[in-house]
Amino acid sequence: MRVKSCEDIGKEVKREQEAHRRKAEEARGADKGGCIVNKKEAKRMAEAINFPRPIPDFDAQEFWDGCNRGELLMQRCKDCKKFRWLPRPMCPYCNSLEREWVKVSGKGKVYSWTIITHPNHPAAVNKVPYNVAQVQLDEDPGLMLVTNLVGIKNEDIRIDLPVEVVFAEHEPGVKLAKFKPV
Repeated sequence: MRVKSCEDIGKEVKREQEAHRRKAEEARGADKGGCIVNKKEAKRMAEAINFPRPIPDFDAQEFWDGCNRGELLMQRCKDCKKFRWLPRPMCPYCNSLEREWVKVSGKGKVYSWTIITHPNHPAAVNKVPYNVAQVQLDEDPGLMLVTNLVGIKNEDIRIDLPVEVVFAEHEPGVKLAKFKPV
């Protein structure tokens, strides 16, 4: 009986892994690059999978609770009164640990945006193309949220477009802050 070298075993394992990968891609209707080519299967997958829900951390829980109540809340330092986003325990301006949550107007303007054309998650297959925007809130020029714009065609989005917050239900019990043109 011939003893296999480490190199031979490695080649054999790679062949088996490649064969397994090909079978898996064929089963889900993907081409050699891993892209789904069976549109019926892609639609079925997209309907079965939702976009991930936000997972609030301790510092941002108040923001998400406010969204679910239809209020846009931002964290502000109690000592120097500067807003901050992303929320955190210590003020980056004065190092105070005192903070408060303040309801803001929800008005602002588009600072930047992009159009997503390739689904980066199975739930996005039926949603592309969609926009992702950075909205600068009126309360503070450094206060910006990454969000989606609704009620507007992607080709009509522009820098400095005035917008206001709306709350869209992501799934039962979870609302997201999105923005629409004013």
